[in-house]
Amino acid sequence: MKNQKLILTGMLVLVFALQAFGEILSTDSEKVAMTSISTIAMNITIQQSNHLDIYVLGDEKIAKNLKKFKGQQIGDVSLRSIKYGTELPKKKPSVLILADKTKCEEVINYCRTNKVLSITNIPDLCTKGISLGIGCSSKPIFENKYSLRTIVIYLNKSASLAEGMVWHENIKDVTTEVETGEILAFYTAQNNELK
Repeated sequence: MKNQKLILTGMLVLVFALQAFGEILSTDSEKVAMTSISTIAMNITIQQSNHLDIYVLGDEKIAKNLKKFKGQQIGDVSLRSIKYGTELPKKKPSVLILADKTKCEEVINYCRTNKVLSITNIPDLCTKGISLGIGCSSKPIFENKYSLRTIVIYLNKSASLAEGMVWHENIKDVTTEVETGEILAFYTAQNNELK
């Protein structure tokens, strides 16, 4: 089990080690699903539970891509269920993935009250109080027909603490920590460096 964790951590470090420049964009549902699963494996709070339940609010494609992992071990915990809806869940999940920015405040309150990890595919919402924001850089790593872009993960540490989450120390190797209002300043600084 320790070898699996080391391999997963190593893969994440390799995949996410490149620093992204430019605007951070939303990314496709498959990458959001894979990145969510990878980062959940580094969440100590979730890893100490008996099972993992994920609720996706606002994007059925993300839920469908997550179903590929159903029944699999995500670190030390088994992914038991993936649900999709357009309203807050009635039954408390372990993780709530927000893909509808109009529900941001409701999700923040729900996750903090119920101690649920919040993740979004809309990176800007991370500065509003969502724990993890997943996106991709607007500038390709390589200029070719594939236009490979870097996956970027933002961690709002204070939001995560408010949700009762504890992370493995390696999370800092694959995320950029932000607080409320910092992503806009981060974009501006990077764009000025590129000119």
